[in-house]
Amino acid sequence: MELVVATVSGYHDPERSKLIKLISRTGANFVGRMDPSTTHLVCWRFEGRKYDLAKKFNTFIVNHQWVEECIKQGRCVPEQPYLLQSGQEVGPLRLEVPLVTEKVTLLTTQKSDAQNDYTGNAIGTEHGMDGQLDGTHSRLLSESI
Repeated sequence: MELVVATVSGYHDPERSKLIKLISRTGANFVGRMDPSTTHLVCWRFEGRKYDLAKKFNTFIVNHQWVEECIKQGRCVPEQPYLLQSGQEVGPLRLEVPLVTEKVTLLTTQKSDAQNDYTGNAIGTEHGMDGQLDGTHSRLLSESI
């Protein structure tokens, strides 16, 4: 899926953010703009500026069920079954963004009085898949195109 460059059209938050996270979960690359290097447009309705550009660039125009099926199967699935109906026609997203907890190790240094040198101490911090620590957020996810 790393060769897939996808964008979305017609989805609004919270579904838009969820879909972008699902696209990233597949290993595909999400971009906010439609250009000739975009390989897939995930469309809520078959209309609009991105849709027109996707047709011009011969980009795959699929509904969100294609993304969901790629996640379920753990690979890029054929686009054909997902080309004929828009996201609106197939209904809402069915998959939830998996809550993946990963452990991040932050290193701090403390001067040891006994040894007069620095030692590293690991402090574990957990966060969700969205990578947000201390209230930071992704500009990419808040972009509205």
